[in-house]
Amino acid sequence: PLYGSACERLARALVHEGKHQEAMDALVEGFTVIATKDAVHATPLFELLGVALDEMPLLRGVDPAELARLEVPIEAAVRNMHYRGLANDANAGVLFERMARALLLCSMANGDPARQADAARRREIA
Repeated sequence: PLYGSACERLARALVHEGKHQEAMDALVEGFTVIATKDAVHATPLFELLGVALDEMPLLRGVDPAELARLEVPIEAAVRNMHYRGLANDANAGVLFERMARALLLCSMANGDPARQADAARRREIA
């Protein structure tokens, strides 16, 4: 649990230093650790997505397509929360909304057919 929290704090510090790519790396790693642990909880996942969606300057400092790196960890978090009976409360609801927003932001229907198919799959998940 401490490693995921350390990654979150590192991501926040890197965002405030303007090192957005490094921040995204730390954020994805922290999200993955928290999403797959036995004691999964919605709050730290919600906060990490807040860093990605609200604190990082998407379009100016980070390509929104970078959010696609969260697709697999998001799916893992949803499965883990369902498995542990945590998917039906209000905390999960607001987390799932934020997860859907992240997936939609990186799923514009442009590019070659393979990219469009990937984007369509993420929109379906959202």
